[in-house]
Amino acid sequence: MRRVVIRRSIKATAILIFSALAILFASAYTGAIPNLWGNVVKTVDRVVTTPAPTSTTMKTIPVLLYHGIMSPADRAENSVKLSAFRAQMAYLASKGYRTISPAQYTAWTQGKHPVLPLHPILITFDCGQTSALLAQPVLRQYGFRPVMYVVSGFADHSYGDYYLSWDGLNTLQEDGWYMQFHAGPCGHGYITVDTPYNCDYDWTFTFTEGAKIGHRYYSQVFGQPGTEYQARVEKDVNIGMAETHAHLLVSRSALHDTFAVPWSDYGQPQTSNIPWLARYFATQWAVVFIQDNFPAPAEASRLHLRFRIEIDDQTTMGQFAPELNSPLFLLTAG
Repeated sequence: MRRVVIRRSIKATAILIFSALAILFASAYTGAIPNLWGNVVKTVDRVVTTPAPTSTTMKTIPVLLYHGIMSPADRAENSVKLSAFRAQMAYLASKGYRTISPAQYTAWTQGKHPVLPLHPILITFDCGQTSALLAQPVLRQYGFRPVMYVVSGFADHSYGDYYLSWDGLNTLQEDGWYMQFHAGPCGHGYITVDTPYNCDYDWTFTFTEGAKIGHRYYSQVFGQPGTEYQARVEKDVNIGMAETHAHLLVSRSALHDTFAVPWSDYGQPQTSNIPWLARYFATQWAVVFIQDNFPAPAEASRLHLRFRIEIDDQTTMGQFAPELNSPLFLLTAG
């Protein structure tokens, strides 16, 4: 008799649950609770995706570099028009490209054969320009997750609202962006000739927002003795890395995956002839991105250098597709 009662109780409970679900679905379908239904759809859309075919033997991964999206507040030549960016992302999606993380890219360069999509790509943005927010709806449309290379001095708003604050970068991070290091308080700064390297780290910066000269803070000695110069560079990197870790809650190990060198300048003879700088970067990061003066494969491997192609307002769609196949993207060591 007791078993019969239990079965009837279970049956009644199941009927009640089914009826409640049916009412909930009907209400959502007819618009009675549109907000709830919209949230459910949004959650499913973000979480449930069709797995892409995978590979562990990829030989080429293109890496794109963007800065910002042109707008009334951003007319920089190294930014791109939103219409051009939308066309470029649509092209990548049509060809089956899928974004990967810095950790996946790093593992690939190290010959660890991580599982990757059949057409992997790394989409990167530098500096944290506020206009990058305009790219987010397009990226979200195609399920692309880009990388932002953070300048802590910009995020501290030492240079005004042209760059995202830490709160703004957090917003992008919550929407799926990966965060990596680009420079510290001074490392990508614009300073005057009269104050060539005065960055005292007490948050009373001598920079002027309208300065016309962008000094290469890492790759110029400014007459300092070698030990003093090296300590200056290391201090800026250490403070910037600590700030990025603290504000964005990125693990310290993850911050050592990849690094984008400010001005693409790593100490090569063509620009600064400071061998120490290149060696220092190689001790700190598994991957060091540059896009100018790319060296021979042996030197690139020794210094952990990888190539990025910069996409700007001058890049046409006729140029964009061929650039994805640059031989500099090939994995030549590891």
